[in-house]
Amino acid sequence: MPFDTTTFRVAIASPGDVNEERRVIRSVVHDWNAAHARTRAVVLLPVGWESDSAALMGARAQEIINNQVIRTADLLIAVFWTRLGTPTSVAPSGTVEEIQEFLAAGKPVMIYFSNAPVVPASIDQKQYAALLEFKTWCEANGLVGSYTSVVELRERLTRELALLVNTHSNFLTAAPLPAELGGDTFRASGSVSPDPLTELSPEALNVLSEAAKDPNGTVLMVEYLAGMAVQTNGLSLVPEGDHRISAAYRDAVETLVELEYLREVGSKGEVFEVTHTGYQAADRLATRGAGGA
Repeated sequence: MPFDTTTFRVAIASPGDVNEERRVIRSVVHDWNAAHARTRAVVLLPVGWESDSAALMGARAQEIINNQVIRTADLLIAVFWTRLGTPTSVAPSGTVEEIQEFLAAGKPVMIYFSNAPVVPASIDQKQYAALLEFKTWCEANGLVGSYTSVVELRERLTRELALLVNTHSNFLTAAPLPAELGGDTFRASGSVSPDPLTELSPEALNVLSEAAKDPNGTVLMVEYLAGMAVQTNGLSLVPEGDHRISAAYRDAVETLVELEYLREVGSKGEVFEVTHTGYQAADRLATRGAGGA
């Protein structure tokens, strides 16, 4: 008979060398539903880029996956073997970027590393070195799992997923992480880098803060013979004829685009809009009370 449930989306994240593990994770999630969905009134829905993202233009590929899959998910399970994955413009790999999205949102992440044997000649040494750096960072910032075969992964994940969902019933409403985890991100160097907001110029902070308040989230930057205008939220941020400030605001907009806090609309380099990541950054800025300082 029908019964009411709450559905939680479980994102699966990994580089391309663990396809069998991805299938095992989906299977374990389905097995959890078969055993517990009725008694817990909860359904876990496995999602991933290969089955739950649609072709779309207008942004970088990982950002589209983040919007379509990652930001709507409630739990992330990540698995690694010999590769960290393909770098993105903001993270050492797409998988790392997905993990960072979850950590920044205070959502739970389960990470597993494979110790399965591998033919040494088949290893990309650069990828493997980056993976070891990331593993070290993970071990310093949480509890990670390991396995030597997909059979062991199935057994361990079956036990730990049940423990997480059945025993720790509040895991899906986790509080935001403390600054040392949620505010910092892993970089390819293996170090922990500060939130990019702390490194923005006063002009960039001002543009971001005002643009987030604009009803359409729009920034207009137009150059003319006498100088340049930067307008958002009904304000003109550059005094007319002040070329020094114009240069600072031009750099500010370019920096915000590089960080993907703004994205260009059209092809003339004059109109920009705040991205989802940009609104999140502006919210953190407002929380800190930094304003445009």
